[in-house]
Amino acid sequence: MDSKRAELLILPSFIYSKEQVKSLIQEVLSIENFLYQGRVRESGSKMSLPKTTSQLDDFAGANNKNVLHHGQRIELAEFLRNIYKNAPEVSIQLEHADKKVLEGVIEWFRDNIHAQTLFKVSHNSRVGAGCMLRIKHKTYDLTLAKKLAESDYLLQEKHSKKTETPALADRARMY
Repeated sequence: MDSKRAELLILPSFIYSKEQVKSLIQEVLSIENFLYQGRVRESGSKMSLPKTTSQLDDFAGANNKNVLHHGQRIELAEFLRNIYKNAPEVSIQLEHADKKVLEGVIEWFRDNIHAQTLFKVSHNSRVGAGCMLRIKHKTYDLTLAKKLAESDYLLQEKHSKKTETPALADRARMY
């Protein structure tokens, strides 16, 4: 039995889309390929290490991993592949993709729904205030326009009941 406990990796909030996960996988694999080719090459041949993006550096740093260490690099790649294949994806439509709002939504979903939720963010000028969420085959309209339309319907319904009720009571007295 292995005395080491498996260390859980985290998906930081700045990585929120499948495209970002895919680019990180490709970047980790390109580093793996480069270092493998470096072992096969003749000694003394000129090589330059591929540059890593700040996103990969931040992701590895958040998980206390070093991308130059083979075992840790493979662990990061497997984690990212698992997320790419299995993580739930939520489509969100916003009028303006305010970074603070988006971070708040991402944190809420990851804290309350699933720790590895991915997002597909799109812009829709018809949304106005609020957002529209799509999860698998279900769409949730969380826009202000929808709320106002619902409130308008309720107000009209209450108003029509108030005007009909006295008229019906008057008619009943006539007979």
